[in-house]
Amino acid sequence: IHYPEHVFLLRGNHELARINNTYGFLHSCRRLIPSDPNYGIEVWKEFQRTFNLLSLCALIDGKILCMHGGISPELSGLDDLRQLKKPFKNPARGLANDLMWADPDKEPFNHWRGSKRGSGFKFGQDVLEEALDRLGVELIVRGHQMCLEGYALECKRLILTIFSAPGYCAQYRNAGCVLKVSEDLECSLIAFVPDGEGVQDMLEKGGRLWDTEVDEFYKAQAPQ
Repeated sequence: IHYPEHVFLLRGNHELARINNTYGFLHSCRRLIPSDPNYGIEVWKEFQRTFNLLSLCALIDGKILCMHGGISPELSGLDDLRQLKKPFKNPARGLANDLMWADPDKEPFNHWRGSKRGSGFKFGQDVLEEALDRLGVELIVRGHQMCLEGYALECKRLILTIFSAPGYCAQYRNAGCVLKVSEDLECSLIAFVPDGEGVQDMLEKGGRLWDTEVDEFYKAQAPQ
């Protein structure tokens, strides 16, 4: 990394050994030197050791909390996050696991319920509002789900999903988005539309044109 004080990587569920092995990362590493597959295995293991040291959350100016998945019923305050000890090898349950796996629920008052992913929880707007109040933050920014328009604002605009890979896996005609946060915490979205016949028309019919910056959608409240 050329700019270690400017680039911060957060761990998601695909940085778990059991997941990236299942989805082909070990196989990709073994193909590096076909004549010596053991070399590829060692490369894969070194990646896992690195993934185990990645942080799970980032806090921007005490107002915007970022993670890959979502909140957890075991998250009662920011100190719970600060007390998580690295390395995290392969958590299968608990706070660390939920931060990588959880998803917001489309139904606002579903409290907590099990996820169809087989790990983590789905959480309703009701428990999200309670969590934000306990944490003292105003916005959750996360990834973990493909969004056709590159982003999704849910739960009364309290949680933002960012998906930055346009044309995901060459199977979807989705836009990709990045979030820009100014020094005074004004947030705006910049979208990238993949090349391809019909993609721009498809997105325009949704009521938004993605060759320009999306309007500001969030600004931190002034300190009381």
